[in-house]
Amino acid sequence: MNAELDATIGPILQTYADKHGVILSACDGDEPGLQMNLYRWVKGLGLTPRVMGNIKGLQDPYRNPSTQKGFAEKWGQNPAMVTSFADGSKISFEQAIVANATGMVVKSRGMSRGAEYKDDVMKIGKLYDIEELRRLGGIVDYVVGTPLTKVYCLAEHPDPKQQHYLNLYKMGDGPLYSFFLPYHLVHFEVPNAIARVALLRDSVARPLGGPVVEVCAVAKRDLKADEVLDDYGMYMTYGEAVNADEMSNNRYLPEGLVEGCKLKRDIAKDAVLTYDDVELPRGRLADQLRAQQYRHFRGETWLEERSRAPAEAACFKELDASKTEEDSVKVVLFCGGFGMRMREYSEALPKPMVPIGYRPILWHVMKYYAHYGHKDFILCLGYKADVIKKYFLEYDECVSNDFVLSRGGKNVELLSSDIHDWNITFVDTGLTSNVGQRLKAVQKQLEGEEMFLANYTDGLSDVPLPAVIESFNE
Repeated sequence: MNAELDATIGPILQTYADKHGVILSACDGDEPGLQMNLYRWVKGLGLTPRVMGNIKGLQDPYRNPSTQKGFAEKWGQNPAMVTSFADGSKISFEQAIVANATGMVVKSRGMSRGAEYKDDVMKIGKLYDIEELRRLGGIVDYVVGTPLTKVYCLAEHPDPKQQHYLNLYKMGDGPLYSFFLPYHLVHFEVPNAIARVALLRDSVARPLGGPVVEVCAVAKRDLKADEVLDDYGMYMTYGEAVNADEMSNNRYLPEGLVEGCKLKRDIAKDAVLTYDDVELPRGRLADQLRAQQYRHFRGETWLEERSRAPAEAACFKELDASKTEEDSVKVVLFCGGFGMRMREYSEALPKPMVPIGYRPILWHVMKYYAHYGHKDFILCLGYKADVIKKYFLEYDECVSNDFVLSRGGKNVELLSSDIHDWNITFVDTGLTSNVGQRLKAVQKQLEGEEMFLANYTDGLSDVPLPAVIESFNE
């Protein structure tokens, strides 16, 4: 039950767990485990979760161990831990874990920031705009004061017939149906998580990949240059959940790593702290792991420069060894079909180049594999192979990445990158070849490979790839 660890460096620790064949898991009884069990149950009913929510009894970002001392002593609790409950840090860590395990985001930094809702939990859907939830792909959130509720899930069902029956079964008119649990029992439920891991080798709240939501540090009071920050749940900072893109683009300092950082300048109360504002303690493994997490999942290296001195390079090199060649395998993608069922597109484009958003479906498939560290691709080309080749030869990183434009457009500085570390082999496998013939045609490129991945390029999935590979190996 270490939400701070899981929310800060959980995704990269998951890659280590996969590498060494062990299970890294959150816990039943704690709020992330409670929400994930509810999320899975609701999905199993055939509904689409749109909000995973947590309930607090109190929200005051300026609480500290002195204000919480009486409560802590009454219940035999640690005052700092109790403070992290009251100031919103703990719930931010918890909701970040749920977001990273579901792919949901926060609507805005800080989520609801303590909005009260003391009405019936069955009607809590009125707080949300269904179209916005659909556009965002679902959100994590929290409210304060809802009676007889600990966590909730708001979900929709696309089938009018099932909507009719949900209404019949007293779930309301929709479109958001409320499911909730009234309690979390912490250590009483821990044995369930142990059994899940030991018997089923299944994690309670496994991150889907890299961080989707993180927790930034915010000044609890006016802070002065040369002060050294104390830990979360103390006197100087509180945490707020924020989407990972905003966290990275603004180089926010994570709340989970504030302790020991020395301030370079004054920081106003309620301002978000950034890496530019602090000097990091030297040699912290957690800083190095988080930098590796950004490189591994986002292709960003700026954090490495902040997290190590030259003397620490050997330690960082050892960390980078987790991404060895043996950890990744080649990916064969079949891109040569005629796309007969998509004639309105395929007369001009090969099916893999049909756009989804501003990138073709082929790019999204490759991005999925790259997300899990498999970046050596073999493309089996056929119909309109020239279109695919030309796309990558003329690839524009700026289309799907943030960048800084200066000097009237003469200079472009990318803030992140998509394919800089991808290796792509283009092989013409014939215009009318079947899948087996295309695979045979790239046999030379697969020589010496003990295992490789293969897939079509006309469908997307959120299947946890490491679990699939582990199952295959077993």
